[in-house]
Amino acid sequence: MPVFFCPGCWAEVPEGVQRCPSCGADLKALDEASFRVKLIRALRHPEALTAVRAASLLGKLQAREAIPELVERYRAGVDPYFAAAIARALVDIDGEEAQAALRVLAKDPSVIVRNATRSKGEE
Repeated sequence: MPVFFCPGCWAEVPEGVQRCPSCGADLKALDEASFRVKLIRALRHPEALTAVRAASLLGKLQAREAIPELVERYRAGVDPYFAAAIARALVDIDGEEAQAALRVLAKDPSVIVRNATRSKGEE
């Protein structure tokens, strides 16, 4: 049986409900958001692999609007694999704001994260 989550607060919700019983969000309105907005929200998904995939896709889309949330998620103390996905997304997005964040991630204690901060030409 599939599990459904509210894209506003990520609480588990029953199938077919109109409003999230936890936060009261209008699920139809949240569903109508753009793909990029949904991916940015998915960075907070409770299933770790969903958040990692969202970071990867945001990087591939070079979604500059995702940089603040990517940085926030890293600062929240995520696991090294998610932090590395964030770093790879920032490398792909590039730009001044992404480079500033990458300078911080390049000092991460995890070698996985530090290695992910390198651009493709540096590997």
